[in-house]
Amino acid sequence: MRPTSRRPSHATVIAYLALFVALCTGSAWAAASIGPNDIQKNAVKSRHIKNGQVKKKDLHGASVNTDKIQDGAVGTLDLGTDSVTSPKIADGGVNSGDLANGAVDAPSLGNVVARVKEITLPANGNVADNVFCQPGERLIGGGARSILFDGWLVSSRPIKSDGADPADGQDDLTGWRAAVHNDSATASTFKIFAMCLQ
Repeated sequence: MRPTSRRPSHATVIAYLALFVALCTGSAWAAASIGPNDIQKNAVKSRHIKNGQVKKKDLHGASVNTDKIQDGAVGTLDLGTDSVTSPKIADGGVNSGDLANGAVDAPSLGNVVARVKEITLPANGNVADNVFCQPGERLIGGGARSILFDGWLVSSRPIKSDGADPADGQDDLTGWRAAVHNDSATASTFKIFAMCLQ
């Protein structure tokens, strides 16, 4: 006796179709339903994040500190305008090669002041004396002046703090020395000038 085949009923087809849809869409629904409260603390690791997916808006305020920045990774284009101020520059950290042509003008150097010493010049005599810049000032020039007609300037030169002449290439100069001869029978005065940068 040949077995008879039965066509599935309409209700059976509908049931199978519903099961198929449920199996195909259930995982998608579950993924779409996972929220922040469903994720355990520290559950998301670096390996779970696709490269390049962490954006600026994803970073918490002050979350990127110096420990998180690779050495040498901050370039010129990464610095904001006026972000590097004087306190952030190490003493002696700016060399001549770091300065652009014309970057330093006269007002940037500071004030130039004259330190003056007036000396009595006896008749038919010679006098030599010194004038010094104040502590913290730097000597940039000097000279001497006399109102005599019967006298002359014997010498005029920069000196070190101990009054000695500088050696070649020496830059620790702090004062100016001048010597004047009076060939007149009348006493007079002369002045020594030290030009100092404050």
